[in-house]
Amino acid sequence: AFEYVPILDRNLMVTSIADDGEWFDSWPGIKEMPQDDRPLDMTFGDDQPLTLEEKQAWVDIYDSCGIPIAWQPGDVAVVCNMRFAHGRPGIDLLPGEERELGVMLGPMFERMEIKEGKW
Repeated sequence: AFEYVPILDRNLMVTSIADDGEWFDSWPGIKEMPQDDRPLDMTFGDDQPLTLEEKQAWVDIYDSCGIPIAWQPGDVAVVCNMRFAHGRPGIDLLPGEERELGVMLGPMFERMEIKEGKW
């Protein structure tokens, strides 16, 4: 989906694989569901779904263009969902290790859809 972002005065694509059933491949209770029955689906502006190949291309672009954060214990990252695509790569914990991840959401915003001429 595209959304007009006033602070940048342009339309941005605001979607990710987390907006698709593929995201739930490891979620118990959902991973067993047929793909067409899962919640969420990435689509083009005309509501046509992305093919598996297009979804893979999307993930590959995310993976190849990302800027990793060199996390250290106690670090905090603040990311604006409207300006930056972001994700959290998988990690492997050793026995006895724990990972605590917090998410804080800001105020809701009014959706503007797209604005002509702001591409």
